[in-house]
Amino acid sequence: MLPGLYADCAEWRSRRGFDELCTRVHASCEVSTPLTDEAVDARFAIRGILASWSEMVVAERRCRRAPRREVADMVAFLLRDLAWLAAHPAAGDFVIELAEVAADATRAIDRESSARAPLGVCPQDQCDAELWPDRVPGGIACSAGHLLRYDRWLLLSSAFAEGRR
Repeated sequence: MLPGLYADCAEWRSRRGFDELCTRVHASCEVSTPLTDEAVDARFAIRGILASWSEMVVAERRCRRAPRREVADMVAFLLRDLAWLAAHPAAGDFVIELAEVAADATRAIDRESSARAPLGVCPQDQCDAELWPDRVPGGIACSAGHLLRYDRWLLLSSAFAEGRR
């Protein structure tokens, strides 16, 4: 998810401004509009959060070198240690920080999007309510009120990203 949002922030252009500019420029000319401040900030935040958590894993696990500071490399690195991260006392902070940078990137790409982005759908049987990045004691909760511990959400989000549930 984050590598895609990171790339989308680089590609995003204000649709209205880009369309207006295209109508005024000959079709054979290349037209480029600058990235918005929000898109640049979102990209910076994604890289920063991933680098920070990667450094924490390296420091505490002392088992590997840090990944290159490329978003895809850092995500792959963190996914390899996802079970360890899910059991870490700071797992809640990890979830919230990832959700916040994902929401910021989504807003930077789509000005029409809501102020917050849901984390996914509740895994509770017969519940299709959305999970939101709101802290509740012990985890996050869906809009129907089911509690999902941080470690469980981290493991489920990994499964969702891989296309399985």
